[in-house]
Amino acid sequence: MEALPETKAKAARAKDLERRQEEYREGREKLLPLARMLRASKDGVDYADGTDQAAGIHVDYFKGEDYKRWMGSEAHREKVARLYPWPGGLDPADVAACEKAVIEILIKYRFIRGAERELKEPRKKGKKLVKYPRKLLPKRVLTYEAEDEALYIWDFVEENKWFNVIAVAVVLGLVAAAATFPIWPLWTKKAIFYGSLALIALFVTVLCARLAVFLLLLPTGYDVWLFPHLLNEEESLSKAFLTFYGVTKSKVDPVSRFSFAALLALGVAYVYTLSPDDLDNYKANVAKQTTSLFDFVDSFGPQGISDSSDSRGNQEKKDDRQWSPMDDL
Repeated sequence: MEALPETKAKAARAKDLERRQEEYREGREKLLPLARMLRASKDGVDYADGTDQAAGIHVDYFKGEDYKRWMGSEAHREKVARLYPWPGGLDPADVAACEKAVIEILIKYRFIRGAERELKEPRKKGKKLVKYPRKLLPKRVLTYEAEDEALYIWDFVEENKWFNVIAVAVVLGLVAAAATFPIWPLWTKKAIFYGSLALIALFVTVLCARLAVFLLLLPTGYDVWLFPHLLNEEESLSKAFLTFYGVTKSKVDPVSRFSFAALLALGVAYVYTLSPDDLDNYKANVAKQTTSLFDFVDSFGPQGISDSSDSRGNQEKKDDRQWSPMDDL
């Protein structure tokens, strides 16, 4: 019996859908090396993290200006051309064509999607919008937008099962450690105390070094910062520590720069030569206070406060005292 026209049409649509799904899967497989290269945290396009307000999820995204800067490298374009899987390929010499083709193919196969800032204008007059917004809204984008402020959310996240298992184990271990902290051995508590002091001292030292390098190189006409993203809450934690230095053209005019450098040098010389004895006394006082703090911590014994001579003497006096009926009240 011959099938009805409606049945044939449904079968044809189902077959066509299956074919397109298979082409989509094959296309994503071909694009994986290219997407991994652009997504790489070290040599890929710079990205930031934010929140998709519509979906309520944490996302990574990149800006048009960062993408264009990355594609501006001839070495990067040559790598893109080698990994571009479609017939005809790409010409590394044509920057605009490479930028457009890569973005549009990534959108087509849902590796990225368009977005925009939730906050279009600064809340206060005279203020500027942050470079990397924290709150994003989805935006329907099908073609490449050659704008510096264009935003693209990464929908490509490779799951690492071992990483997830290790992360859960570490979190559970930290919770258990915090819950059992009161019964930890004394030496572990001291180790945490000294370790915390060391981290605080290291952080303060890095901040002072950043400021010193910035002030010393300010007269050159460039703003040089060690760990430039360290205090930027808009950046991810990894980028804050992986980016060792940043150099930008200074916006301060030369006269102001050299005047500031001269005043700074005179101020340092004046403070140092004003009263060397006071500086030595201040250093000695800081060293004394630090030693006293460490001695105080070391004075704690297994029973809590130290069993120093004063404490033992007070306890012996209390034990030798004659009993009084008031002791039972």
